[in-house]
Amino acid sequence: MQGNPSVQKPGPTVQRRANADVVRPAPRKDAQTPAAPPKQRPRLRFFRRWPLVLAVIGVIIFGFLTYGYISTKRQLASLAGPSAAQNGTNQLVQKIGAHVALPNETPTIATVEDVTKLNRQDFFKNAQNGDKVLVYAQSGRALLYRPSTEKVIEYSRVSLNAATP
Repeated sequence: MQGNPSVQKPGPTVQRRANADVVRPAPRKDAQTPAAPPKQRPRLRFFRRWPLVLAVIGVIIFGFLTYGYISTKRQLASLAGPSAAQNGTNQLVQKIGAHVALPNETPTIATVEDVTKLNRQDFFKNAQNGDKVLVYAQSGRALLYRPSTEKVIEYSRVSLNAATP
């Protein structure tokens, strides 16, 4: 049996190279090879993306601040003080003045909010919510105007007693 090359003897297997006569033992399957160190992700990915993240956050913050500025500016424009109220008063007086002769003074204007509270007074017996009340203090006149129909509902004299201390 020694001459038969097809029969292998038990023992270490030999690995041969074609051009070298170096004998090395073949690696065993049951032997553990040392584990390769885990691959660490390069930290460069984060450093490449952070300018983009900061830019997006900056755009979002800029958008919120711009929205706040514009909405505040609109609110201030609508509450522009006496000039806006004066324009509304002048327009209302011009509409009513086309139908009725009004005193030559600036009226105090109020809006009827809850007609149930005013039903006891004769002046407001035909009033509806949303009607405008114009009071002319110097001439002692009051006027009830309905903007929805653009009609004067009531026009009468009123006595305004100034409170004495």
